[in-house]
Amino acid sequence: MNYLILAGGTGTRLESLNFNLPKPMINISGKPAIQRIVDHILLYDNKANIYISTFYKGEEIREFFKDEKYVHIVNEPEKLGTGGAIKFFLENFQIREFCLLNGDTLINFDLGFFAYEWKRVKDNYSVNSLVLLKRVKGDCSDYGTYNVEGSKVISFREKNEISNALVSTGVYFFKSSPLKKVLGKYPKKFSFEEEFLPEYIKKKSLAYFELTDFDLFFDIGTPEKLEIAKKNFLTLSKRPGVFFDRDNTLVHDDGYNADLTNYLVMQNSYLFVKLFQSLGYQVFIVSNQSSINRKINNLRKVEKFNNFLIDDFRSKGAYITDSVFCPHMPSEKCNCRKPKTLLVDNLVNKYNLLLKKSVFVGDSNADKNLAKNSGIIFFDIQSKNSKKKIFKYLKFL
Repeated sequence: MNYLILAGGTGTRLESLNFNLPKPMINISGKPAIQRIVDHILLYDNKANIYISTFYKGEEIREFFKDEKYVHIVNEPEKLGTGGAIKFFLENFQIREFCLLNGDTLINFDLGFFAYEWKRVKDNYSVNSLVLLKRVKGDCSDYGTYNVEGSKVISFREKNEISNALVSTGVYFFKSSPLKKVLGKYPKKFSFEEEFLPEYIKKKSLAYFELTDFDLFFDIGTPEKLEIAKKNFLTLSKRPGVFFDRDNTLVHDDGYNADLTNYLVMQNSYLFVKLFQSLGYQVFIVSNQSSINRKINNLRKVEKFNNFLIDDFRSKGAYITDSVFCPHMPSEKCNCRKPKTLLVDNLVNKYNLLLKKSVFVGDSNADKNLAKNSGIIFFDIQSKNSKKKIFKYLKFL
């Protein structure tokens, strides 16, 4: 996927803080904000092409990323406004589609999932654009607010006094060619939010996806919001995960299985993954695969099986973010074999997960004891009573 980050603004709302650097370079929990955005993209898409549109003190951003081959700097020739920056980008780079983000907005949601949703929507429903919206129950006056009908956005208002409304996260997906054609009618300099969006939405050209409670975004454009992000971003951006065992939990196990001819999904597996994912849990597979070191299967064969499983579940709308496994035999006394917690610990650190609200779903004592060792809830997928508990737990959430 291609990603365009708008980072050319002058940061006028932060003038009182006297920062002698562009807003996207402000330090957030040990890293410049723009680096956090880039790292987050790469966490979910290691093949990403990232474009950063710069103007105000853009040389500092260019210098920071000068050695990064996956980052391309777009030098705005003058202050173009957000709309003008997008138009300039499309006129100078030949790409089929892209995800648009703001350089002063941090996010915690799985961009891989939404890129997948974007592909599904545009392929199945002939949609040219998609915005990610979040319901804010309190004051929404700092945000653009949206009214929706069916699958489309029907109206947009920039920063008005209202509460309990759908607001923009600043994340959009676009097909490039249709957007370039529409933007051709606009002047060189204009605002994407104030001048382009209202007219574009009137034509019912913008589809939307509503985020869950755990999908968060952090605008650092005002001194108050910046201070909150600087102090608490890593804590505030945590979200829970659900860890599924693989064999006899998601798929049938016929003994060290890595043969795709024996691939058989367990009853309700798609459903459980979809339910957890729909509530904002990130979904992972954590399994012991000692057949690798037992020389029954090789690493490549197990990885191929796991990748097939993930693709199959995703094709059914059951999105799995990542899969990890231990290749060791019990006699090797490693720290990653369940019920040891290393695999879960690594996922928690990598994806900044909220462990205390996370869940393990499995079928064995090793799974149960791993959950106990990690201090999280365990559900035995083989127990009918436990399946009822899963539904009750999800309903409670």
